[in-house]
Amino acid sequence: MIYLSLVGKQPSAIATALKTWVREEEAPTEIRLLATPQTVKYAERIATFARGLPGCAKSGIVIERISPALTGRDGLPAPHDLCRDLSGERIVFQADAGLNFHVAAVASVLPEETTFLHADTDNLYRCTISRDANGHLDESWVAYPLEDIGWENLFALYGTRVETCDSPLHPLIEGLRKSPIPVEIRSSLRFSGITWPLLDLAYERRGRLYALVVVGQMGYQQKRQKLWDLVQYQRLFPRPHLTILSNHKTILDKARLQGHWTIPATEEEGVRRLQAWLAKEVPSPGVTPETGRKWLEPVAVERYRRDDGKSGGGKPLALCLGNDPSGTLISLCTHQPRRAILFYDGYTPEIVEKAGEIRKWAPRLPVGTIDFIATDHLGRGIRRWLSREDEEIRVDITPGTKAQSVALATAPRGELWTLRNDLGYAEALLGSEKKSLIASDLLTQAWIMAGEVVDEGMSASELEAVNPRMLDLLGRFLAADLSTKADLSTKEEMESISLSGLRDMSLGSDFVKIGPSMTTFPEGKEQMLSRLALPVVPVEVHDEKKHEMGFLPLQGGFWFELLVGNAFHRAGVEEIRISMKLGWPPEYLARRARKRKRPNTKRIGKKIFETYTHVEVDVVGRIGHRFLVISCKVGKTTDPDKAEREIETAARIFGRFTIPILARPWVDPEIVAACIAAREGALRLGIREIAEPACLREILQKVFKARRLG
Repeated sequence: MIYLSLVGKQPSAIATALKTWVREEEAPTEIRLLATPQTVKYAERIATFARGLPGCAKSGIVIERISPALTGRDGLPAPHDLCRDLSGERIVFQADAGLNFHVAAVASVLPEETTFLHADTDNLYRCTISRDANGHLDESWVAYPLEDIGWENLFALYGTRVETCDSPLHPLIEGLRKSPIPVEIRSSLRFSGITWPLLDLAYERRGRLYALVVVGQMGYQQKRQKLWDLVQYQRLFPRPHLTILSNHKTILDKARLQGHWTIPATEEEGVRRLQAWLAKEVPSPGVTPETGRKWLEPVAVERYRRDDGKSGGGKPLALCLGNDPSGTLISLCTHQPRRAILFYDGYTPEIVEKAGEIRKWAPRLPVGTIDFIATDHLGRGIRRWLSREDEEIRVDITPGTKAQSVALATAPRGELWTLRNDLGYAEALLGSEKKSLIASDLLTQAWIMAGEVVDEGMSASELEAVNPRMLDLLGRFLAADLSTKADLSTKEEMESISLSGLRDMSLGSDFVKIGPSMTTFPEGKEQMLSRLALPVVPVEVHDEKKHEMGFLPLQGGFWFELLVGNAFHRAGVEEIRISMKLGWPPEYLARRARKRKRPNTKRIGKKIFETYTHVEVDVVGRIGHRFLVISCKVGKTTDPDKAEREIETAARIFGRFTIPILARPWVDPEIVAACIAAREGALRLGIREIAEPACLREILQKVFKARRLG
């Protein structure tokens, strides 16, 4: 028996599944690991781990180097080419590790008698495939509880060492615990070579690192640093699944918003939760009160059939719906099938809700018919359904879980396809055909992803009322002015600009002239300017030999949003919406503090917490298959990190093909360069970067490449 697995960057997942299989079934005759040049080191560590398992001492271990692409490259074969000749062998394929398209490609060429293994956070599932009397595919499933692999093995697999610090338990832990700390739970740990962050308590469970971090009494700056530290934990290997213990409500709120389990430092609730943590009864990673809910029976979604004669003309398409529907939407818009079979996890409320949104807005998608078929996170029933189809059906294995992708790949009725967002096209998994990625229009994306659009905002065509040519000249003028001030002004002076402060401003022969404020719109322009809040001011800009005049709102920063939106549109962003108000999904709801004046006094009262159910996004854009979500901050910002977190949260609403951007009047060039090269996080840009279309286009292309968005 050959135990086969691709190797990704989570070797502990392979180790815990292998240990569970050996305990429940048998030791393999051969363990075959397929690794890219980037993951060979993990394969070698898995081999060392496997040799120490009972019964595996005599197992042959083979590490095959494979191409990171779907075809052979640099003398390395594609993984599915290595597996074509395994017919006649008894194969157990652990189908979770490695790149999604590699896993699906390998699964599609393995013998039908192959045993497929899938793991979630708690169990290992064995799936075997058979055929009924009519020749249709059927499945049988068995679940086994996942094994722990041990503290030393966990860190050895990642090549990481941890050190125990000589420090007592934090007082907040001592104040809540009612029993001794179990011996298998380590205290006061840090990763070797890294002073911070510190893990107050930690343990290994089912191949994962669970850690408790205490955030105690501290000042404002220390709290900001601790919030930043919470982000840094996600860059450690193995990545710890955090629980935050704190007596700061702000810290607990932020931690919950980031998906962490929390323990308040209060007597009853804190004691109960700490005892649960010490008993290893923490919810599995990624499980929140929302995502953790499951229904006992799948929820049905009604079939959609187009009746306007404008259906897509492409081949029928089968695909899945994952936690992030953006991949599903791009697949539907790219393939434009006359019929789509959309499998969704009918037991998970969050995914059922997204399936309902797609059904609601399906008339805006280039699809003729959509059959909504309920499955679960393992893809149970997908093979059975597709094997009963009579027509050829194209399959996209990208959206959904790995188990769902394997189910699609092992019951194909036609071509297998995958989305290559890093290259900007969809490609046939085992062929050479390609299609450029196509996204839904901006409003359709907003309606489906956010669930609600309170205000569609101002479109690019409505900028004509303001005069986009005036905005062009104003942007260039301000960029030139900031360049001359770079060595003369303070950072704070350049980061804040008010429209009223530009009155009669000149730069050589160029100038900006702002007229008196108007409390009514100019005659004949009432309807055109109705989107602008009164008062408005006429703005006249002279730049070299050009002269343009337009109108801008005087109060607040809406004028800057108009300038930024226009600049991105001129740089090639096809669709633009300015000041769009979106529904705020429950998983992103945050309680924000605002200071209010007490009645009849000028004194500032205590902070009053309000819950917001929608978010205003200053500028939203679409360029090709990618989306931009932009926050425009023209005034003084006391906490730029907070502004970044807010726009990053808003960007997640639009899905994984989205870039969050924070636009300011001026941004340090070193920060701009670092943001352009970064693979995640908000992109910070100033007027100097956005004023020239060619410069902004070049920046966006570099960002797309760095973030693997084609």
